[in-house]
Amino acid sequence: MQKKQYPEFSAQKYATSLRLIILSVVSVILAISGCSAPNPSGTDSSNQSTVDERKVVAAKEGPADQGKPEQDSIDDQAIVTAHERDQYSKPQEVFVFSGVSEGSVVVDVGAGSGYNTSQLIPLVGKTGMVYAVRGSAALEERIADGDMAGTNNVVITEEATAVPDGVADVVLLIREFHLAPDHPVYLANVHRMLKTGGSVAVVEVRSGKPIGYDHTSHRSGEQTVIKEFEEGGFEFVGESDMLRRESDDYTAYAPAGKRYITDRMLLIFRKI
Repeated sequence: MQKKQYPEFSAQKYATSLRLIILSVVSVILAISGCSAPNPSGTDSSNQSTVDERKVVAAKEGPADQGKPEQDSIDDQAIVTAHERDQYSKPQEVFVFSGVSEGSVVVDVGAGSGYNTSQLIPLVGKTGMVYAVRGSAALEERIADGDMAGTNNVVITEEATAVPDGVADVVLLIREFHLAPDHPVYLANVHRMLKTGGSVAVVEVRSGKPIGYDHTSHRSGEQTVIKEFEEGGFEFVGESDMLRRESDDYTAYAPAGKRYITDRMLLIFRKI
C-alpha cells in the first residue's frame, strides 16, 4: 500500500509565520488607536521632529513675525514686545548717533518705566550717569529688586528743573518736545542742563508736512522743530533716517496701537 506523503514540519518556518501574524495584528490595533510603533533605535523621534519644525518656522520668520507676542506666557509677551519695539525704535543706534558713549552723563526726559534708561546703562558704563526725568514707580521697582537691581548710576527726578546746571553731555527728547506748553521756556531749561558743546537728540513723529504741529495726532513738522531749536540757542548739526517709515499715512496717533511704528525724525542739535 502506498504511503501518503505529508509536508515536512519545520519549527523555524512555523516561528517566522507566527511572528508575521502577531506583527500584523499589532499594527492593526495601533492604527485603530492612533498610536505609532516604538522606534527601534530607542530614541524619541517625536521630540526631534518638533525641534526640526521649529527650526523651519524660525528660518521663515521675518522681523515682524519674530515680534509677535506669545500667548502662553506674560513674561514671554513682555520680552517679545520689547524686542519688536527695539527693531523699530533702534535705541542703541539712536544713542550712539546722539553721541552717548562710556562715561557720558545723559538726561532721559520722560523716562517712564525705563525703556530708554535701562538701555543707556550699558553704554555709559560705571563712570557715566543717567538722569531719569519723570521716571515712574515701575522704574524704581526695577532698580530696587528687578532686572536693574544693583544699578547705582541712575538718578530719578520728578522734573527736568531738578537736573543740575551744565552737567549733561546728551539730553534725549524722545517724542517729548511737542508736549511742552511753552517751547522757549522748555528750550532754555534744556540749554541750562547741558555742558557747552553738549548735544540734544530729538525724536518726533512726522506730520507729513514740513511746518507746524498736529496736537491731535501728536505729530510735528521737521522744519518747525529745527527753527525753534536754532532760536533757542542750539546749532542743528545732523539728522538720520534710521527711524523713517514710508508706509505711515501721517494721520493716526498710534497705527495698529503701536506708536513706535510711525515715521519719526531724528535730529541732533548742539548747545552754543
